[in-house]
Amino acid sequence: MQTACNEIKERNINVEKITLIVPIYNVENYLKQCLDSIQNQSYTNFICIMVNDGSTDNSKEIAEKYLSDERFILINQKNKGLSGARNTGLDYLLKKSVEQQMGNYVSFIDSDDVISPDYLEYFVANIEPDVDIIEANIHTFFDDDTPVFPNDEKKSGFIIETVKEKLISQLNKAIRVSIFPRLINKRVLSTQFFPEGKIFEDLAVMPILIKESKKWKKLPKEIYGYRVRKGSITNAKFSRRNLDIFPVLNSFKESFKTKDDEEKILVEKIRLDQFKWHYRTFVPEKHYLAPLYLYNIFKIKVILKIRSKI
Repeated sequence: MQTACNEIKERNINVEKITLIVPIYNVENYLKQCLDSIQNQSYTNFICIMVNDGSTDNSKEIAEKYLSDERFILINQKNKGLSGARNTGLDYLLKKSVEQQMGNYVSFIDSDDVISPDYLEYFVANIEPDVDIIEANIHTFFDDDTPVFPNDEKKSGFIIETVKEKLISQLNKAIRVSIFPRLINKRVLSTQFFPEGKIFEDLAVMPILIKESKKWKKLPKEIYGYRVRKGSITNAKFSRRNLDIFPVLNSFKESFKTKDDEEKILVEKIRLDQFKWHYRTFVPEKHYLAPLYLYNIFKIKVILKIRSKI
């Protein structure tokens, strides 16, 4: 096993040019730490597409300082939101990949987060034929802290291939809903990959990743520093924007409508898990919209009970 891993690593070293896409919006307090962690990667063959999404603070000026490094590109645009910024980066990648000799793999990094020095090296060493998605683990840290990445790999990795295996892994939280930390083959992506104008975009694209990818490789190491801060999308107070979860989960169900009954049951279980989590996490006690969540939770429970008797 170790010999095979070393052979893969030797074959991929500095051959595959990785594309990193970093959407930027009003993160002047965190952006330098993020971009420094990218610039100081042990694996140096990459291109970083920074997309300034209409920032009104000094984020644009901070990003411009990295343009002296030819591996960094800055695109400025009017505010389109996180999905719109990611899509802009993807559009650049897919249109310029031949001209700029970009490779087959892309990784998304949020501009308030930090990656470990061996982030790319670890991913590239694990590239294998027919593996479209390679996923590692996150290390959570808070606001102004600096993440300390553990060197040990306490758990073993695995590879999944079928839609059923991927759905089970999502339900059991063996694979993450978030788009990071992953290395993704660009063949499963598109210019309008992320739904614009909505939140919970990472969950929205999971059906595409599950259905369109061949093999999905999960690695045990923590290599992505996920910053928990006040004011971020996932920590904002409850508002009508949170209702985006309803069309997202309805679309999730539609995406698997042609699959077999066993897979459809797994999809319903995932939807139930998501509705319950969103209800517990975001909805204030006795909020007038709470019954909407509870009704959907009840409805899915009924569906699962009926299908269990068929």
